[in-house]
Amino acid sequence: MLRYDLISWWATDALFADGFDASSLRGWLVTPGQETAGDARMLGVLPAGDVGVVASIRCDVAGGPSSCVIDRGFEPRPLSDEERAMQRAIETARADKFFVRAQSSYNTIALRAADHGVDAGWIVYIVASTTDPDVIPVGRHFRFDVSKNGSRVLRRRASHRSVMEFRRSEAGLKVAGIAATSVFDVLPSEFQLYVSSLWRMPLTMVGCKGSIWSIDGLKATQLESVAAKLRCFDPWNEK
Repeated sequence: MLRYDLISWWATDALFADGFDASSLRGWLVTPGQETAGDARMLGVLPAGDVGVVASIRCDVAGGPSSCVIDRGFEPRPLSDEERAMQRAIETARADKFFVRAQSSYNTIALRAADHGVDAGWIVYIVASTTDPDVIPVGRHFRFDVSKNGSRVLRRRASHRSVMEFRRSEAGLKVAGIAATSVFDVLPSEFQLYVSSLWRMPLTMVGCKGSIWSIDGLKATQLESVAAKLRCFDPWNEK
């Protein structure tokens, strides 16, 4: 999840810095490569008016933004059948009534479900984002498990019940970490690991059965438990 978002982010910056027309951008399809690398295919409008792949770029998360290399010889082409299904899955998730747009901007990440042991065609994440470097959108993020042809949502969940945004600084002081409770998760989910890693901010999570977790990037460590326990809600049944 994190690798896809970072590669899309860096690939966008690299192409725009190269003078690419931003008005043609319709999204990214990212395919993971070996280890921390990945290939990003930029979606745009082809001369016939259909959405297709208009640029290709390879980035490596371990190498940072400077690792991105644009494929200068790439020729724009129509979407393949799999790419079309992935794009349809993204559109289906974003059109689902469970996705409530409550924050300024969102990024979308689509993964092959089978690669992650999930009985579905695609996992589509819609994650809150921001252009304000002082803001960290901890939630509300969304996950949709979508059918293989991309036309039907099978399951859905949110990271939190409400919007959660924090600032990196308050009253002139730098925030060293963020603490929050979860009524959905007993253990840290992919959402908490994603937020801590992407925004480079330590999190402390109190799970709904009272366990306390320290999350630093992709590492989660259980600290202790508290006597008062929150009521746990099934995130997959949240309406």
